[in-house]
Amino acid sequence: MRRLCSSYKLLPLAAILFSMFSGCSKIAHDVYVVSSAKKVGIVQPGDSAFTAFRFYNSADSAVTLSILPECDCTNVSTNHLVLQPHSSEKLYVSTLPDNRGEFTKYIYINLPNGDGFHTLSITGIVE
Repeated sequence: MRRLCSSYKLLPLAAILFSMFSGCSKIAHDVYVVSSAKKVGIVQPGDSAFTAFRFYNSADSAVTLSILPECDCTNVSTNHLVLQPHSSEKLYVSTLPDNRGEFTKYIYINLPNGDGFHTLSITGIVE
């Protein structure tokens, strides 16, 4: 049976399925994210880039994450992502890069219980 990242306890089916994704990392006590860095590839000038980040809560109680995009050019599906016990949720993100060439946009996650911040990133190239 696969374990969720570095967790050493047996987890419910949702956690087992979640752990099958690569790049899973623990960002706070009982909160995990699949890949904190996303590459969106090539974007045409004036087009938005879209991606999603999946989070999992392995705790027995709900957890709320506060979401803070770095700039007005980056939009998130919610400013407060509620993770129910032993469940996963996706955060959908779009960004409109403003210049040609490589770009990186950041989304900051305010972690529960004063655990600080975790940074997500989106990278790509505007042709």
